Amino acid sequence: MSRAALLPAGPDPFLNAYWLRHYRTWATEVDELLIQVCGQDDPEIIDYLQACVDAVPHARVWFTPRTDHGTVIGQLLEHTDADLVMLCEDDAFVRRAGPVNFHFAQIEQGLTDVVGCPRGSASPELINLAQGKFGTHQVSSGETGPALWPCFLFAKRSDLFRTDRNFGAAGWPGGTEIPGMGSTVNEVAGDTFVWASFQLRLMTIGTDQKACEPPPFQRLRPG
Repeated sequence: MSRAALLPAGPDPFLNAYWLRHYRTWATEVDELLIQVCGQDDPEIIDYLQACVDAVPHARVWFTPRTDHGTVIGQLLEHTDADLVMLCEDDAFVRRAGPVNFHFAQIEQGLTDVVGCPRGSASPELINLAQGKFGTHQVSSGETGPALWPCFLFAKRSDLFRTDRNFGAAGWPGGTEIPGMGSTVNEVAGDTFVWASFQLRLMTIGTDQKACEPPPFQRLRPG
């Protein structure tokens, strides 16, 4: 299976250069890195960032106006044909070789559908509703919740495209029944990728597949 790392990035050239410095240590574990830099329109800085990207293996970059995080995830997914994707963030770094390959391999070997780190980041009523349906997952860092962070998230591109492709924040007015959740709610909302996380979990209910349950990324680093 082909693999792609997808990086929605902000305009800070030094943060992005620092991220790419660490990318060198695990670049052989993906087939391509796609970067969308948002909110940077200074020609000199754009040239600098393009040079940084050109200096690392199989990486491409786009420069766009400041855009919602979830929208950028969707746009990056459209730019790749990879079977598997890893969602990244510009302030989260992989400093060692090995973990990226390990997590992709979990999906390639059929051991799980999705690898991710749990989060809440939603209205309490929505979190309670999701926990009742999916259970609660807690990691050594103390983070817990039924949703997943849109970072260090490994999944099949085809599964992400089976959602409604709203990877951003989502909200529901009072009296709404959230699709698949089986309950009417008061006014609730979830942060980036919360609703997409629930859709991924709903895909596996009633099957013998495990969804989103491997240990968190930080506990699987070698050494």
